Amino acid sequence: LPELYRIYFDVGRRLFDPESNFKEVNSIKRKAFLLKAKTGFKSLNLKYDLEKLEQFVALSNIDL
Repeated sequence: LPELYRIYFDVGRRLFDPESNFKEVNSIKRKAFLLKAKTGFKSLNLKYDLEKLEQFVALSNIDL
């Protein structure tokens, strides 16, 4: 199950890449992927993953 949340984070991160031609996948917006990852990391107490996500969000100026 942790891998699912890591995949959500990876997809969300890639969709925020300035070179990405996409802002969503299957009608799921890029921000939603990050929110799913954040919720999952918190629920499973995956501190390292949560820190990485929070660093990415802060550096990218994304409002979650």
